[in-house]
Amino acid sequence: MLEAAGDGATVDIPVDNGSDISAGVLTGQMVKNMETKDATLVVQTGSATYTLPAKEIDIDEVAGQFGEDIDLSDIEVEVTISEPDDSTVQVTENVAEDGGFTLIVQPVEVMAMIARAMKITGLEVSLSDSDIGELLADYLDGASVSDYAVGSIAACLQTGIVSGRSDTMISSKDYVTRAEVAVMVQRLLQKSELI
Repeated sequence: MLEAAGDGATVDIPVDNGSDISAGVLTGQMVKNMETKDATLVVQTGSATYTLPAKEIDIDEVAGQFGEDIDLSDIEVEVTISEPDDSTVQVTENVAEDGGFTLIVQPVEVMAMIARAMKITGLEVSLSDSDIGELLADYLDGASVSDYAVGSIAACLQTGIVSGRSDTMISSKDYVTRAEVAVMVQRLLQKSELI
């Protein structure tokens, strides 16, 4: 799969276990193969996406700590991701604000949150698998949407909360700003007749 994806590929790992902590194990050889292809590990949970370029693991340095006779397939690299506590989130937001940065997320994460919020606001959307397929087929990158997110993205498209980055692209892996998120939330509230 990595060979077919070419250089700069992303290895997407959707995690939906309902836990605040997610973990995965890769062999050192898997990490080396990803590093050689300049690949990035992307772990997608229900609340966030975490990105780790394989080169950041520096598997050669790790292997060197075990000596020269270690086989990379004998090394296990555990990637553990946990939901940050409120104080960590606050520190991150403060640092971003102090530095003049804007925190951004991928649209797929926002759309997943918006789709969950639709249930709370009473905005009902009922889509069959074929409806979802038809909605996504209108976009050139519709087939590349992660399986875990197709329903959320289709619901947001169906209601008009989002319409894609253009008439032909959803761009679910690009980033959105707080201003774009604010527009989506405003549309959600308007379509739910709450404002």
